[in-house]
Amino acid sequence: MKKKLTWQQAKEAESFLDHKFNTQENVVKISKANTFRHELSKYLLSWEALHNDETFVTEAIFKNGKRADLFIKNDCVAREVVCSETQKSKDKKRKEYPVDVVFFEADNVINIMLKQHGIIK
Repeated sequence: MKKKLTWQQAKEAESFLDHKFNTQENVVKISKANTFRHELSKYLLSWEALHNDETFVTEAIFKNGKRADLFIKNDCVAREVVCSETQKSKDKKRKEYPVDVVFFEADNVINIMLKQHGIIK
């Protein structure tokens, strides 16, 4: 389990976000533009972050206009759910995001989390 977000971590994390948009912490925002698998994976990653005492913002919009599925404020890391993105698309995000980005395959997230919690075998 991680330590709770410190004041210094919060200040650094806030410096990346565009505050013209909603930056509410630990709330899962969904979009009908995304697939069910994508949104379910984002929810599961958010649930895990919350239970690991990580502070997060979903659909976080950075000052450069780029949007992350999940921004973990404790580490200043973006977590992106991917379903069918190309390597080129991932590389582009790595270059354009102002923070490090980690990619999670939607189907893997769903399968691992549901097995881990005994919902499927």
